[in-house]
Amino acid sequence: MNAKPRDRAEATTALEHELSAIMRRIRRATSTRARMVDPQLPSAAYSILRSLHENGPQRSSALAEVFAIDKGAVSRQVALLEQFGFVERAPDPEDGRAQILTATGAAVERLREVDRLRRRWYEERLSDWSDAEIRELAVQLGRYNAAMD
Repeated sequence: MNAKPRDRAEATTALEHELSAIMRRIRRATSTRARMVDPQLPSAAYSILRSLHENGPQRSSALAEVFAIDKGAVSRQVALLEQFGFVERAPDPEDGRAQILTATGAAVERLREVDRLRRRWYEERLSDWSDAEIRELAVQLGRYNAAMD
């Protein structure tokens, strides 16, 4: 049964409101986590570093695509990550003109600690949620993300 247009409009407006709140929280959390890795690390560089950690070595062009930013912006963040000792470059074995970026051991160590603290933070905040409720939220968010692709 389809909802009445007014109900649907109210529901999507409420959804937009909640998603905006989530986006603000994510920006703050990303900034906080970046500072946990290094007090001087910008959140954009942290996001790139997370991607390298979670998805493995990548070309900067792939990162530009994932984050929908230009290659110059990726290049600036990668240069900063190199200065911090968090990223290494190596020739791409498939194309010697390109380079593959990899998170260093030092970066992985710091990111693992941030992950441990992040999981504890979620566990504290969601302590009154059941495992089923958490799983259901994850399923619904996954469904939403799939619909937006």
